[in-house]
Amino acid sequence: MIPGGLLRAPAFLGANAIALIMNLVTNGVLFTATLLLQQAGHRSALAAGTMLLPMAVPLALLAPVSGRLTARFGARVPLGTGTAVAAAGSLSLLGAGPGLALIHI
Repeated sequence: MIPGGLLRAPAFLGANAIALIMNLVTNGVLFTATLLLQQAGHRSALAAGTMLLPMAVPLALLAPVSGRLTARFGARVPLGTGTAVAAAGSLSLLGAGPGLALIHI
């Protein structure tokens, strides 16, 4: 399915390793945030899902923009910027806990 030469290309492996790490972190955050909101925050599944929309909506809206940026600047700038923003957002969630004040829906 994938040409063997690609698996030896550092750029291909590096980009896919970063994408793998970002997806693992994002899915882990979604899973734990959903549990936190439902169990510790006593919110319904619908309310928890609604509260997580701010994480998903920018991904959907910025996908076409990232394609244009990649075509214009190459993959490094959008990938580096997206990784830095995602890492900052994920790190900001380290302090989340049951006592975290949230907007009630």
